[in-house]
Amino acid sequence: MSIRITGLAALTAAMLFVTGASSQASYTLTTSVTGVTYNGLAVSTTTIAAGATITGIGFSEVATNGGVSFVDSAGSTVYILNDSQVANTFGVINEQVFVSAPGTDTGVLNFITLINPNGAGSSFSETLGTNQTGSTGFQFLIGAGQNTILGPSTSIAPATITAGGQTITALLTAAVSGNANSSQNAAVSAIFTSSVPEPASVAMLGLGLLSVGGVALRRRMAK
Repeated sequence: MSIRITGLAALTAAMLFVTGASSQASYTLTTSVTGVTYNGLAVSTTTIAAGATITGIGFSEVATNGGVSFVDSAGSTVYILNDSQVANTFGVINEQVFVSAPGTDTGVLNFITLINPNGAGSSFSETLGTNQTGSTGFQFLIGAGQNTILGPSTSIAPATITAGGQTITALLTAAVSGNANSSQNAAVSAIFTSSVPEPASVAMLGLGLLSVGGVALRRRMAK
């Protein structure tokens, strides 16, 4: 009997080693933009192809994952760039904003970032709301902490999405102020975590039951 128990323990260890990795399965987050408004009015956007280079006053950037652009009423060209990230336990996704501003631009920019996990049928909706632009260079003034009287910057819904056997949960949203014509450009961010079934725990339970069943069977046969 001691030989069989040793073999079972070895099998259990091997299965836990193999299945433990899958409990940390990766997931992919991708973004797109909708509902863009400037000074409260909807604007028509132009699609930026993935891999295209955008250039403006003081910057040149590769739009690796594409995005959208539009020209506002102050004559600034606004670029909102998509993101794509592969994560394990935690994932951070950004929607970056670049603007070629020829002069002072004091409008209010709003938009919604759709964040899709693992190609799910639904997406998280992260709203950038009531965010005022600043002087030449399109400096974002995010919330009251940046000397504006404008309201909350970001919100996200729903709280969780299940995709590919994983539950993706939104933990935190943020809008980062900065000068779009520098490396410290403005961005809208969200942080997610993922939970997946624990196959290692399932395997341990199953093998434990198998062991108990085996002992009971041997006792019955001995009688």
